[in-house]
Amino acid sequence: MSKGRNIRRLLLSTAWWMLAAFAVVGQSSAEITSPDVCICEDGNTEIRVDLTGTPSWSITYTDGTNTFTIDNIDSSPYFFSVSPLITTTYTLTEVSDDTGVPGTASGTVTITVDIIDPTASNPAPINVQCIGDVPAPDITVVTDEADNCTAAPVVAFVSDVSNGNTCPEVITRTYSVTDDCGNSILVTQTITVDDDINPTASNPAPINVQCIGDVPAPDITVV
Repeated sequence: MSKGRNIRRLLLSTAWWMLAAFAVVGQSSAEITSPDVCICEDGNTEIRVDLTGTPSWSITYTDGTNTFTIDNIDSSPYFFSVSPLITTTYTLTEVSDDTGVPGTASGTVTITVDIIDPTASNPAPINVQCIGDVPAPDITVVTDEADNCTAAPVVAFVSDVSNGNTCPEVITRTYSVTDDCGNSILVTQTITVDDDINPTASNPAPINVQCIGDVPAPDITVV
């Protein structure tokens, strides 16, 4: 009986030790909770990490090429700054708290470095009869501007340039489309001025004279 009790006590003691060990292992965690973001070239942003367990913590993360460790983190959430040169995904790989026991690390965030130009189509061409019919610049004629990071790229009027001809005269109107990082493109609208409608006039009033010598000289003002 005594031997059986000792074995039972040993088993119970081992079980309690294992439960305690699991409890210690499970008491620390770290997770990247930042959303994916865009930054401009040469820019930086902060990554947020939420931690549980007993401070201070140590975390390890990777950018897909290199591994970095930050020690002596005393509070949660914790923020650290990154300045990637290219679009990079950061992954949290390790965490431990003041107990020194490894915990659970999770979470990734992708930082997009915006070096991509916005997009837009050339506005529809315009045909008018007279130079006075040429409409004023209107940025709303650019209707499909878009960008990989900027929700609403800025459209601006740039210039009107004539080819110097007449009938037809062709004016090239240029607009710019720019995102928040200064990436920009130009779109053009062709305006053709071509008066192809004949003029109108009434026949002058008839003239009656007695002699051929009385026929008046031509006079354009009679029209």
